Amino acid sequence: MALVAAIGVTAQEIPAAQQRSPATYEQYPYRPACRQLTAAPGSAAGWLAWGPTVEGTHQNWKGLQSSVAPEDAYQRLADIGLCVVDGELVPFEQIGVGAISAESKTRGRRNVAELKARLDNPESEPGETSTMQFLFWLAGIWGAVCLFEKFEDRPLMRKLTGNTDTFAFTPPDLERPTAEIPSRVSPEILDAASAERDQRSAYQTLLASPFVSRAIFGGQRTGKTNLAAQAARKLSETRQIKFFHFNLNSVAGSDEDANYFDVDGIRSVRGDLLHASPEEAKRLINEVNELMDEFMTYTQPSILIADEWSELAASFNEHVDLLAPLIASLAAKISGFASSGMKRRKAIWTIAPVMVAGQLEKFGLAVKSLSPILVAIAPGHTAKWEDEELSFDRSLYGQVSKNYPGIEEPPTDSAASRIAFINGRWAALGTRSMATVPVQPSGFAADAATIAALPTTEDDLSEDLQLFRDWLTAKLGEVVEYRDFNNASKFKSISRSRESFDFLCDKACIKGWLSPRGDDGYLVIK
Repeated sequence: MALVAAIGVTAQEIPAAQQRSPATYEQYPYRPACRQLTAAPGSAAGWLAWGPTVEGTHQNWKGLQSSVAPEDAYQRLADIGLCVVDGELVPFEQIGVGAISAESKTRGRRNVAELKARLDNPESEPGETSTMQFLFWLAGIWGAVCLFEKFEDRPLMRKLTGNTDTFAFTPPDLERPTAEIPSRVSPEILDAASAERDQRSAYQTLLASPFVSRAIFGGQRTGKTNLAAQAARKLSETRQIKFFHFNLNSVAGSDEDANYFDVDGIRSVRGDLLHASPEEAKRLINEVNELMDEFMTYTQPSILIADEWSELAASFNEHVDLLAPLIASLAAKISGFASSGMKRRKAIWTIAPVMVAGQLEKFGLAVKSLSPILVAIAPGHTAKWEDEELSFDRSLYGQVSKNYPGIEEPPTDSAASRIAFINGRWAALGTRSMATVPVQPSGFAADAATIAALPTTEDDLSEDLQLFRDWLTAKLGEVVEYRDFNNASKFKSISRSRESFDFLCDKACIKGWLSPRGDDGYLVIK
């Protein structure tokens, strides 16, 4: 670590990762911590200008859409070399443009600066000035020799020198080609580069920024609750984040919510107000209030999941009077966590199948301040759930995009059948079904009735799916995982990425060939 003495402040230690200039801003000797970059309104609607404030003036280093969450914005800024996530604070107020301290200059820079100062000084001794000029002449000759060596192998130089043979040996990768960096990079260029790098699924993006409070929308059986549940399980396990979940529209007799949320690290309150008496409704609402109090007093990182928000906050709800104080309390918390959740390490996620603002109570509209996630079946794709066929819901897209104007049209060429709009872009959903198909324990063979009820497999198969089907046939009764797929030489002709495996397994589950087992396994049942 180098010690840097900033003008007017005590010397501070700058980590090695920050001892280089931000990309395209070489006038600053150190790369700042990402939290030193702030957003200011951009010149175009829907855009924010990210950069530091230097000597009271905000610098525009990078333009990002206003729908991009702060944690994701910091990651993008770090990816393009403008800052360091979790870096040390760099004293920008004392390091003005070009004000690089003598201690921070390299030895070569110090020598050149010293020589230039002597040449520019009219009071220098004649002999000393002549010596300096002689040294500069030597430097010029040395530079010319280097330039000649650099161009020696060009056709014109070989012709002039009479050397028609190419070099006998050129060290491979001696000088790796680098892209030319313009003096000022436009937001469009940087956004295009960021989009190419950001290939994460919606599930991975949600895991990367859990303390952004979000409103999750999606049609029935598209995977919106599955997304929240799998993220909650993973974050509880890997980051010890406590989850508090409630659903007052949970279907009685269904095991789905139990499969999702009845695990360690998640406390869940569920009931069905649709069929509840006034006394039962009051008891359920009191349980939810106690859950919220526990969430607010919990001092460690935690997230509250409010399921079926559109029904909970509906103006036509039979128990609207009993629910009104609860919705008002939730609205206040949504407003607070939407602006300070990351600092507090707390967030609220709401889940809903529709977004019709006119049907919500006044406080129910608080979700419009949350960052939206829209889960959907990709246009051009169909998915099956039991006997129902699912496709892209244009009506729901219209509802959500009307209330969250930053949501773009979904891609029409998506390779994934289930997609989600999150943090300003559409991405593959990245989750798998948590539903299980009952099978006989003996030999892992499914009974005839179960297999007969599964979707037909007689339709035409794509080349990659047929290849996958042939591979599964040889593994009947076994549990297959991604590492098996990745190591199979049969798939050399197609992509062996994790995304390809998840995509093929989704298709296979729909067709009744596989049943999910554990975190990463699938039982071959047909």
